Amino acid sequence: MDLSNLHSSLLERGRKEAEQIVTGAEKEAQEILAEAKRKEEALVKEAQEKAAKEAEALRRERLSWASLEARKIEAAGRERALESAFEKIKKGAEKFRKSKEYVQFLKNAAERAVKELGKEAVLHVAKGDRKHLKGFKVKEDLKDDVGLVAEKEGVRLLFTFSALMEEKEDLLRRMVLKELGL
Repeated sequence: MDLSNLHSSLLERGRKEAEQIVTGAEKEAQEILAEAKRKEEALVKEAQEKAAKEAEALRRERLSWASLEARKIEAAGRERALESAFEKIKKGAEKFRKSKEYVQFLKNAAERAVKELGKEAVLHVAKGDRKHLKGFKVKEDLKDDVGLVAEKEGVRLLFTFSALMEEKEDLLRRMVLKELGL
């Protein structure tokens, strides 16, 4: 083999080795790029899933808050409706006080009180109601209410509108809410 063939042969071998190195490097670079792309896609997917979960959590939180606010508004509306209905009932009690039925109610309450507490019971009534209760011990010192309070030796019996309202409040509330369709 002569020198020129040797030189050509070495150059050829060097070129082939260089090509193999370049091909191997390109293949390795492609594998590195493919792996980087897979990792990037996995990170993007993970970030999207995390964002979707956070968005869903935020949506649920806002829905929950909105639902709570709606219930508060509904409850406030119910309370306003109840207050309005109770005001009408109180006004009805004022009208009731001017009726014959009220006079009979006072007499019946006085008789029941005397029956339970005895003749010494003091009947506390609103100003102007004494005239309806002749023959009983009466004081006109009941304020801001209608009916009577019977008292003897620290024992009190309540026959007043406010006591009746308090006693029947739950029933009245249910009736009013049913009537209002709430």
